[in-house]
Amino acid sequence: MISVTATAVTADATGNIYLAGQVTGALDGEPYIGGVDFVVIKFDSDGNHVWTGMIGSTDNDVVMDLVNTPEGIYFTGYTAGLLPGCSNSGLFDIAYGLMAHDGNLQWLTAVGSSGTDVSRAMVLGDDDHLYIGATFGGDFDNADYLAAPEAGVYRFSR
Repeated sequence: MISVTATAVTADATGNIYLAGQVTGALDGEPYIGGVDFVVIKFDSDGNHVWTGMIGSTDNDVVMDLVNTPEGIYFTGYTAGLLPGCSNSGLFDIAYGLMAHDGNLQWLTAVGSSGTDVSRAMVLGDDDHLYIGATFGGDFDNADYLAAPEAGVYRFSR
């Protein structure tokens, strides 16, 4: 039995709804990799399904938040595995990326320490940076911390 758990929702200026979270099986023709996979689902302003996008590793991968921008839908979450094109530094790493409004993945990255690093929320700042609220299990290279390294904010340029 497939299970879908929603963890985030956002909308665009035309009323489209984007729902994200995790899924435990293939959904809407998208391949399931294993554990739980990232899922982002788009509905039009009438509630009709438009597309489903899934990203995953053989381990657990969970989207925790979404931000709608003119470029597309930024998402953040965490992974315990090796997402496509990414490395994994520890138990869980922060993962974030951009999905175009048509559902195509634009880019994806994962960052982390040798410990457990988990993102929970994301916001677009007036300075054109995305800010990820997270718990950090240790120091990691290229981190742009804006608060205490154990629990705080990670900043990256769009």
